[in-house]
Amino acid sequence: MAKAIPLKGPWKYLAIGAVLAFLLGNWVLPELLSSATGSGGRSYRLLRSGYTEQYKTNLTDHWITAAKGNWKSGWFPALSGETLVLEVDTEIEEGRFALYLWEYSVPPFKDIVWSSSLNADGQEVLSVPIESSGLYTLWISYFNFSGDITLGWRVE
Repeated sequence: MAKAIPLKGPWKYLAIGAVLAFLLGNWVLPELLSSATGSGGRSYRLLRSGYTEQYKTNLTDHWITAAKGNWKSGWFPALSGETLVLEVDTEIEEGRFALYLWEYSVPPFKDIVWSSSLNADGQEVLSVPIESSGLYTLWISYFNFSGDITLGWRVE
């Protein structure tokens, strides 16, 4: 059973201030938070569009502490004949990352319908044709990665 530690006097305000600084730092300046914690980011999603910024820092310059993992957009609907437009801006210090478009046939079953691997800095606009109506999810998967990824997407 957990034991509570009562905070009194100035320690209470210091603890509250530290938590608020961490949360506001992640919202306002995630790249600064990344330099202290190794990763940061923010994102939002509307029904058929979204945006994410992912900041990954290799704190010890060793491949073990480089970022591994993924980010996913959540489900969004798209109709056959529409196009998914991806605006990607990257600054890669090391490693690589991949973009995936998953289609859900009957949730939770899914298939990869499109993928692209990126390992160079720059800005790119990618158009992905939607071949069948359904629910989709965007994934960013990274391994041994350090750098910044900015992804804006929309269904047209």
